[in-house]
Amino acid sequence: MTTQTHNISNRKIFFSDLDGTLLNSTKTIGEETRRCLDQIVKQNHYLVLSSGRPLQSIKQVKEQLQLPDHHVFLIGFNGGVIYNCEQKKTIYEHRIEKSLVEPVFQLAHNHQLHVQTYNETQIICKRNSPELDNYASIVKLPVIYTDNILMHLENGPFKILAMSHHGAEKLDPLRKEIEQNYSGILDTLYSSDHLLEIFPANSGKGTALQRLADDLDIPLVNTIAAGDQENDISMLLAAGTSLAMKNGTDGVKKVATYITENDNNQDGLVPYLREFFKL
Repeated sequence: MTTQTHNISNRKIFFSDLDGTLLNSTKTIGEETRRCLDQIVKQNHYLVLSSGRPLQSIKQVKEQLQLPDHHVFLIGFNGGVIYNCEQKKTIYEHRIEKSLVEPVFQLAHNHQLHVQTYNETQIICKRNSPELDNYASIVKLPVIYTDNILMHLENGPFKILAMSHHGAEKLDPLRKEIEQNYSGILDTLYSSDHLLEIFPANSGKGTALQRLADDLDIPLVNTIAAGDQENDISMLLAAGTSLAMKNGTDGVKKVATYITENDNNQDGLVPYLREFFKL
């Protein structure tokens, strides 16, 4: 494998999805991958954890992985928020209008789907479900059950999430209805076959990548991104070099520069990171 970069800037930046990409099936990372991340930061390059997860959950992952604050950023809610770990502050956010929350919840309930949103530290929904039990066990955030969603939102949320264990077949009708009713206002993407992400139009991981690279004065040719699901596609398209995981969807593999030879359980990112960053 050969990657081509130019000496426009000495610094490079790695944008990585979490679940199914950087994290293995036990929600940890392999030792070879950990060493690569440590070397990337020690050589004054940048590392960005980019996920559909809430920001608070990504912060927890960062601490579990024992990653430093220096040169590390977090992108949460599929690009809705960018957080500077060293400065410990949010540097960008893009939210859904509060007035749209109840109508979207009602559409999801009409389709008999579990639906939820978030404030800064909590999941907010109207009722429990098997889908929520599984999701909460992964993101490890407290849940508020309430009939008055807006009462628990100081600002508009970064995203709304609809779920179904029956997958896209059950979620697709809701997706089509949102696209018809809120074209140009809301976008939808799958972060897995049973999670439908609903977020502001003109947001997304790709927009966040471009914004952060520009803020750091890093040319796109010095960016590399990795992912495995539909919500990663905009990020892969925006990056100078892109990696689709072997375990990724066909759609992700079609847009990527490379498809990893090994999956997320076998340190699949390592050889590509070593070459891109000259580790």
